Amino acid sequence: MLSIRQDYAVLLAQAFKKKYNLEPTPENFIAKYTTSSNDLVSYETVRKWLRGINTPNFVRMCAIAIWLEMDVNKFLDEHRDFM
Repeated sequence: MLSIRQDYAVLLAQAFKKKYNLEPTPENFIAKYTTSSNDLVSYETVRKWLRGINTPNFVRMCAIAIWLEMDVNKFLDEHRDFM
């Protein structure tokens, strides 16, 4: 079983690839994210998100979910026991 961070990384990568038809690399993510928002993120931060090492803070996570049209309900349901 993957950790909650690793599961989020999978969901994030899938949503990015679905929306842009691009590989979810830090470079691609940053290029699209910064043109869609006023939020700046570093390469290292995005790399950690995509590898499941870390997750965005709650405000960023919500903004990313809206931007990528992510369905986070299933993700939250699967991790209900974690909370």
